[in-house]
Amino acid sequence: MGDALNIALFFLRERKMKTHCKRGHPRVAENLYRSPKGDSRCRICHRLASKIWQKENPESVYNTKIKRNYGIDLQIYKKMLKDQGGVCAISKQSPAKRRLVVDHSHISGKRRQLLAPDINIAIGLFQENPEWLRAAADYIDKWRKDHEGGGTSGIS
Repeated sequence: MGDALNIALFFLRERKMKTHCKRGHPRVAENLYRSPKGDSRCRICHRLASKIWQKENPESVYNTKIKRNYGIDLQIYKKMLKDQGGVCAISKQSPAKRRLVVDHSHISGKRRQLLAPDINIAIGLFQENPEWLRAAADYIDKWRKDHEGGGTSGIS
């Protein structure tokens, strides 16, 4: 029995339980990330490393996003962009800062074309209702004509 106790004490001394990660974050259950391989890491350090990797690999991150959301990869996106001449399918403008987004039907899930982010959001806000969109265009035309033509209708 004495030998077993000595072996157990040896292992306890040699394999001390870690209480903090290399950067000093507490090693507690709430702060442990379990990888798919089964090893555990500090959740705070893992998130930091992940953010750094994402910043350094934006194309890979976007490729993963469009594969997950639309079932296409970056090559197909780039082909769609080239086929559209690098511009939004509606405004015919090239994006200023953000890339064009993949428009899709929320009913069928089928992807359509690439749109400027704001235009894609607007279509969503109009619940993809063509009558509302036409009415909104007519409304804008009416007020634009009144304003530019010196009309008196409307709020002064």
